[in-house]
Amino acid sequence: MDNARIRFWQGFSLALALVLLAIASDSLYSVLAQSSQKQRFTELDVERINIIEANGTVKLVLANRERAPDQVSEGQSRPRAADNKSPGITFFDDAGDEAGGLKIRGDRRTGPSARRHLLFDQHRGDQVLGLISDESEAGKTAGLTVWDRPDMPLPEVVQRYEKVMAVPPGPERDKLVAEFEACCRGFGATRLFVGKSRNRDATLGLSDARGRERLRLVVTANGDARIEFLDEQGRPIFTMPGQK
Repeated sequence: MDNARIRFWQGFSLALALVLLAIASDSLYSVLAQSSQKQRFTELDVERINIIEANGTVKLVLANRERAPDQVSEGQSRPRAADNKSPGITFFDDAGDEAGGLKIRGDRRTGPSARRHLLFDQHRGDQVLGLISDESEAGKTAGLTVWDRPDMPLPEVVQRYEKVMAVPPGPERDKLVAEFEACCRGFGATRLFVGKSRNRDATLGLSDARGRERLRLVVTANGDARIEFLDEQGRPIFTMPGQK
């Protein structure tokens, strides 16, 4: 092959390479341009969507059961237990810690058990406000619940509890349990419930810091109304109206 023919094929190869590069660059530019624009879809099937900040911090996750996000607290991520996996929405705060969620559970094919809840967590703690609908063989409840949680971060509460449970039963553990209750009130307590009870009463219940209900306002399904003041064991000590 003479030099002229060699130069021809070299020039042809270079021109072809430049054309292909131009086509590839144009296609890449089109893809990038489209990715930065708002898209519109009529219908979309996905297993999980992550809503993130510009720096990559996850703020909200929509997911099915199997792709439910890990639990994140104080920057520590741990796998979610199988019985705590539900399809729904999980909220995260600005630091990336879990801050609540909307979850749906229930399967008519497996029995009378269902739960739907919208929960909001205390900063660096467990849930403190919730709208909950709960169904089981024992009955159905629905209402608003408010919890009182320890002031310390949840992982620290868990660590203290695990240390207490690591001590063999006996006086030493009893002492540690008392100290744990004093500093953390356990993991917290229900302070308020307003809603419908399992026996179909419309109820407003107010409890002390240890979760013991002390005041109850009730309207039964039959329309009877009463106010009950309760002792530490939950027994009525004064009722309005009184017994006729």
